[in-house]
Amino acid sequence: MGTVVFVRHGETAWNAENRAQGWAPTSLTERGHRQAEELADHLDEAYDFDRIVSSDIRRAKETARIVNERFDGDIEYDSAWREQDLGTLQGFRADALERQFPEYAVAEAGRTASKRTPESGECFEDMCDRIAGAWETIRESVDEETYLVVAHGGSIRIVLGEVMGMSIEEGVEHLTQDNCAVNVASVEDDEVAIDVENDTDYRRE
Repeated sequence: MGTVVFVRHGETAWNAENRAQGWAPTSLTERGHRQAEELADHLDEAYDFDRIVSSDIRRAKETARIVNERFDGDIEYDSAWREQDLGTLQGFRADALERQFPEYAVAEAGRTASKRTPESGECFEDMCDRIAGAWETIRESVDEETYLVVAHGGSIRIVLGEVMGMSIEEGVEHLTQDNCAVNVASVEDDEVAIDVENDTDYRRE
């Protein structure tokens, strides 16, 4: 049986301000660094990773590097694990997005919203296809090994939703990913089970 551990990056200033980040090169706050350090301690106690994959967006890379200080392995940076490219919607506070651009709210407008493309960005459905492809590659390659994937709230929720049999809308509405949350998937042949979801109980803060 293979194991895939998914973790979200640590807090950024835009997380604290509840701003939509997309592909913005935001970096970890001081609190985000502490979260990543605590995450690294927790993972070091529980796992021995055979492979570490990370989104190549700055906040994920910073988190992966802090974690990898305990493992001293090679980090594979993969753009396929990026968050949705929000284009001109990037930087808006969540409440302003909901008020000014309700047509892009997947949880509210459903499938129609998932097909809409923000100016200079990508539609949510295209992001889902991208993440599904990245997840399939991981799932098919893991055997008796343990992988770590450092990514984003949106990309991890897509994987969890797929495994749990949720629609895009259900996943967006019902699944949550906190900063440096840990999720664990067991993979055996064609069967996948989520053993841990959005775990932050290890944190000291």
